[in-house]
Amino acid sequence: MKKRYSYSPQILMIKSSLILGLLFDFFLIPPKLNQKILAEGVSTSVTIDSDVLKELTSDSGDLRLIKGNSQSSELIIKAKSDESIDLSNLKFKSLNSLILTTGSSLGGVISVNLNESQISEIEKVSATAGDSLTINTSNSGSNALQGKVIGKNIVININNESNIDNANQIIDFNNASVENYTFTSIPNIEARSNLLNRLESSKNDVFKTLNLKNTLAANNSISSLQDSLVNARTKIISNKDIKSSYFLKEKYNPAILHLDLTFAKDKTIDESKDAYLDITLILPENEVVGKRVELSTSIFTKSLRNLYSSLITQEDLNVDDPSSPSRKLYELFLSKIEPVLKEKKITTLLISVDRGLQAVPFAALNDGNFFFGERYSYSITPSLSLTPLEYVKKSKGKLLALGASNFTNLSNLAFVEQELNNILSSTQKDVYFNELFTKKSLITNGSSSDYDRIHIASHAEFLPGEPTNSLIHTSNDVITMNNLSEFRRKRKDHPIDLFVLSACRTAIGDTQTELGFSGLALQASARSAIGTLWYIDDIVTSAYFVQLYDFLNQRIPKADAIRLTRSAFISKTIRVENDSILGVNGKVLISNLQTNEIQNLQRSLNNPYFWAGIQIMGSPW
Repeated sequence: MKKRYSYSPQILMIKSSLILGLLFDFFLIPPKLNQKILAEGVSTSVTIDSDVLKELTSDSGDLRLIKGNSQSSELIIKAKSDESIDLSNLKFKSLNSLILTTGSSLGGVISVNLNESQISEIEKVSATAGDSLTINTSNSGSNALQGKVIGKNIVININNESNIDNANQIIDFNNASVENYTFTSIPNIEARSNLLNRLESSKNDVFKTLNLKNTLAANNSISSLQDSLVNARTKIISNKDIKSSYFLKEKYNPAILHLDLTFAKDKTIDESKDAYLDITLILPENEVVGKRVELSTSIFTKSLRNLYSSLITQEDLNVDDPSSPSRKLYELFLSKIEPVLKEKKITTLLISVDRGLQAVPFAALNDGNFFFGERYSYSITPSLSLTPLEYVKKSKGKLLALGASNFTNLSNLAFVEQELNNILSSTQKDVYFNELFTKKSLITNGSSSDYDRIHIASHAEFLPGEPTNSLIHTSNDVITMNNLSEFRRKRKDHPIDLFVLSACRTAIGDTQTELGFSGLALQASARSAIGTLWYIDDIVTSAYFVQLYDFLNQRIPKADAIRLTRSAFISKTIRVENDSILGVNGKVLISNLQTNEIQNLQRSLNNPYFWAGIQIMGSPW
């Protein structure tokens, strides 16, 4: 085996950026002796190149220990861009900070495996600005990461398998299995009966899990859902306040898509499958279309994870390849109902998603020509029965805009102040920024019917475990989803029209967490809510929402405003010029960008990473 030594063959010295008071003594043990190799006394900061790190972790049987001081020690791993790092044979003890970096001003993407025992010995995990980091870990590892992840440029990918030794199992979709699907039609009566059963069971599940004490709606029949579709279409087409040239209200035609996943091991026709997916399309005019397809949940999970990996690392989604995750997931969910959507000229979908499907980034699914989110407007909900579908012609209340740039234990968000100032409202806007953004300013003001829309620009996390345990961060405090129950209690007859979290992180792979995300509107007592499936660059997030509110102020329905914003990114209408991000009609969305920020965004602003993860929940109008 090739070894790298700086001095004698008996002592391995690691490259370091700062060695003040640092002593890294590696006593060389022959690899076959299966003994520990110690690296003790990390008192300040040390940098390890990833190629040297591989030498530390490559010998099977050796347990390598890096021992630090939880008050001051800092370990920096310098990786190559697009590199996956396996730390499974490396043991940490009392490490204050683990930082991953490419060291490039242009930034890069890094993937790292960490297990629960390693995470428990680390106080903070971060990546340098400009780099995107994916932490692959187990559900328990994700729990251990709570409060330790610093920065918006980090995504947590939960792997439910017990061993995550090989990063290629997660991020290399070229080696993933490709599944062939066989669809069957479900008779109309059976499709209706199945749907009614699921309406009731999903309502009870969501009601109990999210601890909902006051419901927003009670859509208990297919006919009531279809009536809601017809009423919304009629009111939107006749709304004279909608005069935007970007939205053709005369063609507005919504429908409902229900996706129900049933685990059926040893009960499927194809023995290689262990579940089946019921796809039910509810059209406005008393029509219901049902399809069923069997699938392998392990292959589906790998496809979804691989799609996420490609999205968050800004890799090419390979949409020209029919076997790519984006294409295969489109085939599974949408290929058999899109011909009906085209025939019936459907423009907007309310997608009701079952457990295990609530974190699917539908906007990034591609048919080989177009992204689904480019062609259709949509929102998602975990329960059709609980989703308020009454169309509100005009928002009359004020906009409550809150946010923070400075945090005690989290990375700062430099562009939040611009975001809060630049988002426009057709009514009065009240702003609470930094120290003025508190639990009291949110709950007290948000409980008042004076406000129809609430926009929060701050760190937020949908954490594993109970969905109500998820957090919104102020500068020096946290707000739990349980705190939002005040909105349900005090605004029972006056629900919030739109609740926005513009910088949230979701732990994908945990069904409870995904329910918390998809049920955000229900938790906030809102007709609709907007959140992000993964942390997006804070500059682009701010620009996105400034453009979105510009469309909303033209009375465009919410899901359509989201689609128009996505399309502006895809078409490069939203672009970087000089030190600013410009939007539709050349409007300045965000300004005062630094040189490295300009370089990063100029080459990738239309990438799905920036626009596919922002999702609307609840009513699409």
